[in-house]
Amino acid sequence: MKDYKEQCRAKWKELESIIGFESDKGDSGKRFFYKKDLTKNNLEISLQIEYDENEFYTGIIYGIRAKEEIHSALDKVLKINRIKNLYYECYWKYKETLSKRTLDIVFLRGEPHKSKDKKETDEQYYWPLWIRLEEKYPAVEALFGSLVLLKALEQQGWTIKNI
Repeated sequence: MKDYKEQCRAKWKELESIIGFESDKGDSGKRFFYKKDLTKNNLEISLQIEYDENEFYTGIIYGIRAKEEIHSALDKVLKINRIKNLYYECYWKYKETLSKRTLDIVFLRGEPHKSKDKKETDEQYYWPLWIRLEEKYPAVEALFGSLVLLKALEQQGWTIKNI
């Protein structure tokens, strides 16, 4: 596992050099992320790329992160299947030559990933949609995939809150 952790660290450094500035550090200084906040109907979400050394086994992930308290309201306005379809049509089908069914491997199943910002607040967060960057891809692919997700969110009426 140590090799995988080092691989993730190296990919994160690569991503920082591509983006051109250091990422934010979360609660313990071991959670690194880039994010764009979006808003719609008084709801706020973040489009985020993240690597958490405390949970390094998940690797680099990207997707949509929100406060747990808006979970039920968000379910009514966030059309996850539309986002997945656009992700496939604009991005994934060019990466993988197999059928659309392989996309199910990329979107992590089960209960949405939950996290807690320990030092900043006691608020609970969850990821209604998150994608794990596969080991075979370079870090820049997380950026490309995030841009497709941003396009899908904008098509649903979400606007960038902080530029």
